[in-house]
Amino acid sequence: MFNRKKKLISSFLCVVVAASIWGGQANSLDVSAKQKKMTVTDIKASYVVEDAETGEIYASHKANKKIYPASTTKVLTICTIVRRMEKKNVQMNDYVKITKKMIDSVPSGSKCAYLKKKRKYSYKDLIGLVIVCSAADAVQALNKSLYKTSRLFVKDLNKMASDIGMTKSYFDNGIGLDKGNGFKKIHTTANDMMKLAKYASDNCPIINKMSKKKRIRVYDKSHKYLHSFRNTNMFYRGYKYSKKKYEIVGMKTGYTRIARNTLLTKTKAVGTGNRSLLVVVFNIGGNENVYEDTRLLLDAYSSAR
Repeated sequence: MFNRKKKLISSFLCVVVAASIWGGQANSLDVSAKQKKMTVTDIKASYVVEDAETGEIYASHKANKKIYPASTTKVLTICTIVRRMEKKNVQMNDYVKITKKMIDSVPSGSKCAYLKKKRKYSYKDLIGLVIVCSAADAVQALNKSLYKTSRLFVKDLNKMASDIGMTKSYFDNGIGLDKGNGFKKIHTTANDMMKLAKYASDNCPIINKMSKKKRIRVYDKSHKYLHSFRNTNMFYRGYKYSKKKYEIVGMKTGYTRIARNTLLTKTKAVGTGNRSLLVVVFNIGGNENVYEDTRLLLDAYSSAR
């Protein structure tokens, strides 16, 4: 009797283990099948793929659909700030003194670098904080150091967009906040954001330099206070891509509850026969993975045909 029970228990355990193994293999096969099925044609996001050197557009999808840019707005912000600095003869190594007004003007819930009042930071480092870690307090420090009012800054922001050719865009703030935060007018399209990405790539060296940093370390003028942040771009934080074909060298990430995930990407070709690309990808209300979508697009169009 005892031996019979032992055999039954042993048989039951074998069945359980086999089912578990098969179940695990089945799940693995399901995941693998899903990954194999995912192609460019499955991408739901709004996107544009362009040659970074020639400006030739290789692919686009819902590129004129109204979208919210989130923190990719900050690329336009820095282009505007750099032009203003040139106009006012302000140098990158000049310093901005952080005031209470600057800190208090940062909208609640915005990502910050926690700049300290009365401390001084260089324009170069503040720009770096905006591009690398999306610091809203650095945005406010920059625009309030160069403009008397927020209205004048927003006017210049849209003048810059117009000069670039962003005809279907409007920006009511330089942080990228949208109707989820009370800023109801901001909007753009993937086509317009590609125009911005191309302009920044060709004309704004500070963005190219800063956006490829994996980490930024910033001291104030006294060298007593350090800000250290990792790049918000997940391609610099372990997200895998085809490094034998191309290298990610910028530009900017973004996220809000309304915009979802947004991403501007610049690549440098690796090896002969490969292209340097600019790719802009914007969620359109779903839960798409902008990094996976971007990787698929880069893999599909990085090689010359």
